[in-house]
Amino acid sequence: MSVTFVPIRHHGPGSARNAINELKALKPDLILLEGAPEANEMIKYVGSAQLKPPVALLAYSENSPENASFFPLAEFSPEWQVMIFANKNNIKLSFFDLPYSNLMAFNPNELNVCQDGNPPLSHDPFDIFAKIDGLNDGEEWWNKKIEQRKNNIGISEAINLAVAELRKTLEHKTLKRDILREAAMRTNIRLAIKSGYKNIVVVCGAWHVPALKDFENINQKLDNQILKKLPKTKIICTWTPWTYNRMSIKSGYGAGIVSPGWYHHLWKHPNDDGTLWTIKIAKLLRTNGKYISSAHIIDIVRLANSLAALRNFTRPSLEEFNQAVTAVIGEGDKIVIKLIENQLIISDRIGFVSNDVPQVPLLYNIEQTAKKLRVPFSTEPKEYNLDLRNPLHLNRSIFFRQLCLMEIFWAKEKDVSGNGTFKELWLLKHNPENIVKIIENAIWGNTLAEAAKNFAINKTNKATEISQLTKLLREILAANLSDVTPIITSKLDKISVSSSDIEQMMKAVPDLVWIVKYGDVRKLDFSNVKHILNLFIARILSNGISIFCNIKNEVAEKMLNLLKSTDYAVSTLNSIDIDNMWNYFIIKIFNSNVAHQLLVGYAARILYNKNQISNAEVEKKVFYNSSSANNTLQKAYWFEGFLHSSAAVLLIDNNFWEIVNSWLESLDEKQFMELLPILRRTFSKYSAIEKRKLGEKAKNYNHDLKTEKNLNINPNSEQAIKVIPLIECLLGI
Repeated sequence: MSVTFVPIRHHGPGSARNAINELKALKPDLILLEGAPEANEMIKYVGSAQLKPPVALLAYSENSPENASFFPLAEFSPEWQVMIFANKNNIKLSFFDLPYSNLMAFNPNELNVCQDGNPPLSHDPFDIFAKIDGLNDGEEWWNKKIEQRKNNIGISEAINLAVAELRKTLEHKTLKRDILREAAMRTNIRLAIKSGYKNIVVVCGAWHVPALKDFENINQKLDNQILKKLPKTKIICTWTPWTYNRMSIKSGYGAGIVSPGWYHHLWKHPNDDGTLWTIKIAKLLRTNGKYISSAHIIDIVRLANSLAALRNFTRPSLEEFNQAVTAVIGEGDKIVIKLIENQLIISDRIGFVSNDVPQVPLLYNIEQTAKKLRVPFSTEPKEYNLDLRNPLHLNRSIFFRQLCLMEIFWAKEKDVSGNGTFKELWLLKHNPENIVKIIENAIWGNTLAEAAKNFAINKTNKATEISQLTKLLREILAANLSDVTPIITSKLDKISVSSSDIEQMMKAVPDLVWIVKYGDVRKLDFSNVKHILNLFIARILSNGISIFCNIKNEVAEKMLNLLKSTDYAVSTLNSIDIDNMWNYFIIKIFNSNVAHQLLVGYAARILYNKNQISNAEVEKKVFYNSSSANNTLQKAYWFEGFLHSSAAVLLIDNNFWEIVNSWLESLDEKQFMELLPILRRTFSKYSAIEKRKLGEKAKNYNHDLKTEKNLNINPNSEQAIKVIPLIECLLGI
């Protein structure tokens, strides 16, 4: 009987190659692989057309699906290659780690403490070796000493000896998680021997090998004591697609690597001297419009290999190539590395899991629906312009909205230009967290429609605010879940009877208006919603002005958006009676002495836009609010409200332009200098295009005006020269 230990590093192409070479030489009758035994049923799919890495073993609690754990694997991961080797050669392979059913029953904080009760190490233990060898960190040390090594004879024994010494140095820094896992792994090694296997190969992370090699010296009773009375939960395992981006350390993945794309290249082209890698860089940069010649490629390869030789490395690492690319192409600027990082060094590769692999019913239904609607899961952002008059586009919209309702944000709606009700713009970008959310929501039903309906009912029962219910009602109608409508409207009716929260009512009005209009277009009976809408508007009109008075500036800015959205919603109802009542309410704000000036200014704009006040009244208010008798901050807020989002109005409406222009021309120098910061604050919120067009209109408008008056324009006159110092001051010259 023999037990051989092959140390690996998760996601290491050199470790994978070394592990396979050792397995070929050892010809084991059993391979014990680091991983939880619940996933043993998933091994048979590895190496088949049903799975295309990167993928992840997903384990989740049956009773609480949100409690999930992922074990990502790439083509170059040692574990993946070991499973392929076992399946191809009909060798028994088994995961022999602590079961997920125990591990996931713990609170993670209980496990992430050291044997001495202190927090875990704040650095990679292999940083110690890196420091001895004069390298930056443990990641670089392992890459250059192990992953990119050409001669691997005796490498496993060397790693095992080195890690044994490292663990002695950090004896009390072993995590409770590792103590439990290593006790379970030793127990499973003993069970394998008792089962009659003669030639056992243990493939596990290098850190664990010293603790596992002691399986004969550590008493089984001690391990039994460690594993006694562990908490337990029922676990389900499956495969799920993954991405190289999610395997990178930048994503926050604890066992992540810096450069999955580079590792993939090392696995596919182990003997590349850098020529193939540099050609990939050149192709990518050329597609981004950069000129890259053959001479650039030759210089990069030569420089990278020279740097490696100077540093006593057997071959260049990614660092040498990055430095060479920076020098040759970037001319010292590292920005060129940023251009290739996401697409090449990390890579946007995504895996594939076929329908033959066991899946959660809800996940299967969503994947099948996406396939039917021709919206594939992809990490590449993709926009979908939908015309809801097209049945396929309508079904896509319903599908996206049902996902969003359940807080699965694979698709996000974007603003679309125009006022048409049949146009929608969606941005799709898949990431693995979507899979977790789907599995979490599997408790609500086996199909998306069923799950979304039950999810919406649950949200209705939990809702306590009017605006929550109106927002939810709007979402379920757009998501084609009208069965839930009576439940929401019933609760909305009960809450609205006793509510006196004016702000909540104003928040609800836009959604209620949309619902009423939606019902009218589709011949649905929303008479109770109309009743609630009329009730809310009546209450807002009777007491609404109170929420705009004696408030802080930050609250006023929030209230402006609330007033703006409510005003727009009411105006789209096309109800003369409601319009008249609402305009009366805006006039009350306009004439108020205690409402915040930001809102008073915006009320003036609303009334002007609706022709509810004359030009003379507007001019009077403008001149009054620019008076030196008023507080500067009050003036600033009034003008910000009055000119809020007014660029288009200024460009189109010459009357409005004339009011503002006449007022500006009437200011003396002192008044103008005092108001200048206020105006700059207001106009700074306009887009660059709007500012340019306003400037062009100012130039042409004044020129046309003076021409009409037959004025003698002399650009070199003394009057023109006088304004030059002020212009220079404004422009910072």
